[in-house]
Amino acid sequence: MDFAAYRQFTQQQLFEVHGHRLCPWSEETIASLNAPQAWHPDNPNGHGVVLIHGLFESPYHMRAIGDWFCQQGYLVHSVLLPGHGTQPDDLIDMEYDAWIEASQFVIDLTQAQVDQLIVCGHSTGGLLAIYHALRNPSIDRLVLSAPCLKVASRFAGLAPMMQGLSELFPRLQWLSRKEENDVTKYQSVATNAVVQLQHLMKIVSSDLQHATREWPMMVLASAQDTTVSSAAVLDFFQQFADDNSRLLYYSKHLTHLLHDTRIHVVQSTGTVHPSLLRSPDDPHYGADGEMPEYNPKFSHLTAALQDFLTR
Repeated sequence: MDFAAYRQFTQQQLFEVHGHRLCPWSEETIASLNAPQAWHPDNPNGHGVVLIHGLFESPYHMRAIGDWFCQQGYLVHSVLLPGHGTQPDDLIDMEYDAWIEASQFVIDLTQAQVDQLIVCGHSTGGLLAIYHALRNPSIDRLVLSAPCLKVASRFAGLAPMMQGLSELFPRLQWLSRKEENDVTKYQSVATNAVVQLQHLMKIVSSDLQHATREWPMMVLASAQDTTVSSAAVLDFFQQFADDNSRLLYYSKHLTHLLHDTRIHVVQSTGTVHPSLLRSPDDPHYGADGEMPEYNPKFSHLTAALQDFLTR
């Protein structure tokens, strides 16, 4: 199966799920927004990028950075993680192996077409990028937006117990159940999804204990992040990033991190976990969108990324 067939197959699945939704968006539009996407540059540089979205999100959340990479000459493919882009209930029985297989499939497809490969992931997508980099020496660089190496909320630790009791108390299948008012992101949090994320975090954490390789990586982290532990992201960066790596740390204040010349503190009050890779120009999440939540320093991010990629 090539990427076009993969996109057509997933888009048809999305269309079938969303055909009954009552909202201003047509089922064709919703399916297109959530489907994996391919970007083919006008002037290819022979390099490729695989984009992996975060938990409860969809490939739409990677579009702004995908557009930018394509403009620089990269062949870009995004992944739709199974259980996403459809309905939150599809994560109740999902297993993390399916996320690994889907992202591996797109990595293999892309790698066969390019000379060098970058894997770019946000949150859970960043964790998956690290998972694959630990197993695939042909991945040349990593771009990691708040990779989920550790969950910030202590309540997430209750998820395994809640899942164990969910057969007796079905309400425990959900850490939270909300109205679904965003066509590209779930608002409800399935307990099993958090449990599967924890399984994946344990695997990557164990693998990193034995890792000896340093990667060239561009990492984003936010002091205001209440989803992912920024301290864990910083520890990972300082252990496994090579000398050409860069980390942008979004914070209200300058911090002690300035002693590491690879880390650049970006003074920002409005950059939180979901918005790191979102552009102010995004029609859905941007300044004029229906649900404005974006990175006001997105142009600074892409300038720093350009500098990193030319090193």
